[in-house]
Amino acid sequence: ITFRFDQLDRLLKKVIELFPSDADLIVQSAWLYEATGRLDNAIVLFKKATIISPGSVDAYLELGTAEEITGNYVDAEKSFGKVIELSPMHLGALVHLGRCFYLQGKYQDAEAILKKAIILNPYDHRVNANLGLVYLKCGRKDLASRYFGMANRLQETNYSANTRKNYIQLRSILAKRRIKFVCVQYPMRNITPLKE
Repeated sequence: ITFRFDQLDRLLKKVIELFPSDADLIVQSAWLYEATGRLDNAIVLFKKATIISPGSVDAYLELGTAEEITGNYVDAEKSFGKVIELSPMHLGALVHLGRCFYLQGKYQDAEAILKKAIILNPYDHRVNANLGLVYLKCGRKDLASRYFGMANRLQETNYSANTRKNYIQLRSILAKRRIKFVCVQYPMRNITPLKE
């Protein structure tokens, strides 16, 4: 499949021209730029969406994520901070903000934010892994080991609903065809939760 960026540009410009005040549509348009690796274009649209709808958690979250990916951590901090201002218990924003602090060497700030995140969900492997990174950088290997271990256990035992559905479908197909042995790759995962 050949992808034509010029066609995408024309289409997105037409959509925005027809619906200039629809922040959700602008965010979705920005996702297309992001998905095609054109983050600068995506950031422009995400910013436009935040101006049109200053209370849009999604617009600020997506803006912050694009800024983080491009290494613009200062602006990403502001965007994730705005998400947290609008939705104080937004786990994703807390994790991303903690990661931005970590990547800038602001380990105390990262630890403080990630501790808030772990209170919200102690079973999120991302929070545990990021806290492990912070503690490793701070020379607190005992805590780093604890949080890395927890992150690994969580990642090994927790499957998404989609993965569980796929496993059940595969098991059904194998049973119908009376196939007794199959090799399936689920790296670093325990299969027990899928059998339940």
